[in-house]
Amino acid sequence: MPSTISELFDVAHLKLTGMVSWGELPEYRGPGIYIISLSDDPDRNSRVEETVPIDDAVLGEWLLKAPKMTLDGQVSPSTDALASRLARFWLPDEAILYIGKSIHVQKRVKQYYSTPIGRSSPHRGGHWIKTLSVLEETFVYFAESSNPEESESRLLHSFAERVSESTKMCLRDPKLPLPFANLELSGKRKRHGIRKTAN
Repeated sequence: MPSTISELFDVAHLKLTGMVSWGELPEYRGPGIYIISLSDDPDRNSRVEETVPIDDAVLGEWLLKAPKMTLDGQVSPSTDALASRLARFWLPDEAILYIGKSIHVQKRVKQYYSTPIGRSSPHRGGHWIKTLSVLEETFVYFAESSNPEESESRLLHSFAERVSESTKMCLRDPKLPLPFANLELSGKRKRHGIRKTAN
């Protein structure tokens, strides 16, 4: 069953602090969680995309900035091959795209926005999400947490447990059904085969 923001926050005993559109900064500066979602309503799993909305121009830029990138060991994969691989991790019935943690939510979200695709710092975790053509239509939800690491783990585990069986069957790595742009959980990484993604 697809997850809503409110459902996940309830599991982790968190209360929604606020929400901003992509590109805007949360006012909250303390420790907590942030979630990037297509849904404009924390209580609904709305505005989902059945097929991954990849921006081919951004993929091309990524390959240029990370010339040593490999896909299953092959150097410099084609844009089509990279897009095809990313598509195997898209969850067509889920609006949540990424779940993150920070001891300073506003600063971390700013880093998430500002790190160019293909760069390793200050926050390389945004590479996958920046390949999407619908970024301007996404929203960032955030909540205060005294233990962001534990809260993030709870949210990710809960999300994974709720992914539908039909969606899992479509994924390249059905044993780790995380939000599209999350790549690991509790030391386990998605088997995506994409390496050397930043310089």
